[in-house]
Amino acid sequence: MNLETSFFDPTCDFFSAQERRPAQLEPVRFDTLPPVLRVLLVKDGTVTTAISAYFLEPVTTIQVDQDLATLSRDNEWLQLPAGARVLKRRVTLESVSDSRLFVYAESLLAIDRLPANMQQALTVKGSNLGSILRDYRSETLREGLWFGRERLVQAPVRVARACDGDFLSRTYRVIADGQPLMMVTERFPLQNFS
Repeated sequence: MNLETSFFDPTCDFFSAQERRPAQLEPVRFDTLPPVLRVLLVKDGTVTTAISAYFLEPVTTIQVDQDLATLSRDNEWLQLPAGARVLKRRVTLESVSDSRLFVYAESLLAIDRLPANMQQALTVKGSNLGSILRDYRSETLREGLWFGRERLVQAPVRVARACDGDFLSRTYRVIADGQPLMMVTERFPLQNFS
């Protein structure tokens, strides 16, 4: 129990670097969030399946963009030096029936640490990271880093058209065999979950 807020807060044990969250993330009281967002915030499996179950409808992954790049500086969370190859990826998770936006996600993947079959799966347009990890039976750990409320002023057109830019945001990394494979930021549009 968090003595400052006097309610049970499971985020205390889930997010290891909350005190280091980026400046653009405003604090959020866990107990004020809608129940579905409380569950998604601390979910350590695929959110696509959870959203599909909650809304009782299929969810699709739409790839906004995906590019190979090299890091311009060291990345502490991926434990990669400047110059390392990474895959930058942005996707949305949307309702199949009405294209309602559920998640806008940005990922940074340590591409050279991924098995060849996973690298190949990522080239398929509309591929879903959670499904790829599950399909290839990867034994991974998701480590929550931080979360907060975020106002996106520069979002891809697809995202800007689908919501007002007010998000609950969380960042975590996926670790396998003691090495970080990817860092994922998932943004849940608050208006679509209220």
